[in-house]
Amino acid sequence: MARRILDFRRTIPDRLMEAFSSRLVAQRPLLPPQIGSASAPSETLVGADSGADVRLESQLTWGTSPAEADQLMLGKLNIFRAKTASNIAAMPVILKRLNDCIARIDKLDQYNASIHPVFKRKRN
Repeated sequence: MARRILDFRRTIPDRLMEAFSSRLVAQRPLLPPQIGSASAPSETLVGADSGADVRLESQLTWGTSPAEADQLMLGKLNIFRAKTASNIAAMPVILKRLNDCIARIDKLDQYNASIHPVFKRKRN
C-alpha cells in the first residue's frame, strides 16, 4: 500500500499537468469576429485545431456584443482565479493529512503482529 502511495505521489504532478493542459485546450476562448466583416456573423469554424467541439461562431456570439462577451469572459476568469487560489490555499492541509496517512501506513507495515487465520484471505 505504501509503495502504491509513493508511486502515486511521483506520478501525480505529470498527471495533473496533462489533465490541466487538456482542460485548458478544451475550453479555449473563442476568437473575436474579424474587423471589416459583414454585419451578419461569419460562419467560420472555431476551435477545430484545438481538439475542442467544433461549433459555428454565429451560434456562439449571436446576440452578444464584444463588450458583453469580454465581461462574461472576465467573470469566468475571476471565478477560475478564485477557485485556483482556494485550491492552492488548501494544499498544505491536504499534504499534511496525506503525510499523516503515509506515516500511519508505514507504522502498520513495521508492526509485526500475528493475524488471526479468520481474517486471512483464502487463496485458490
